[in-house]
Amino acid sequence: METAAEMAGFVAAQQVLIASAGGPMLPLLDHELPNGKRHLIQIVKDRFEEAAAEGMKFLSENPAGATRVVLAVDAFLKLGEWRTEAVVLHAHLYTPPHRSFTMAVPYRSAKDAAGFAVHRPKFLSHEGPPPDHRALAAAFFRGAKQNERAWVAWEKHFDGAR
Repeated sequence: METAAEMAGFVAAQQVLIASAGGPMLPLLDHELPNGKRHLIQIVKDRFEEAAAEGMKFLSENPAGATRVVLAVDAFLKLGEWRTEAVVLHAHLYTPPHRSFTMAVPYRSAKDAAGFAVHRPKFLSHEGPPPDHRALAAAFFRGAKQNERAWVAWEKHFDGAR
């Protein structure tokens, strides 16, 4: 699961970079094939909902026969009383036993009067044995830091208050 968490961190950092510049965040799909090769795909459709649905279909059907897949989509979340925009990450490990987790990276839009900010990632759910959240978090940040240019934007706009 740690490799999937690293992939999630990398993709999340890319989405944070795009959001910090005020750009549209199209769904991103990162998948690793059995030979170890990874492919990062930006899903482009006429409507965001269609692109997100295509990404979710890829997760459920795994047409590439990937060992791991991470899908990042932009969404609104309600975390307690806090309603926020977030990069929602769906990570799936297809090798037995199948496991998955969902996490979110909340952010404040670049269009907000206070400017762009990225907040602490949150684990939302998992399927399979309970994950080691500390190990996954460490792997997530290793992956985010591998995306060097995006990590610079993450650090610049980080607001750890939330």
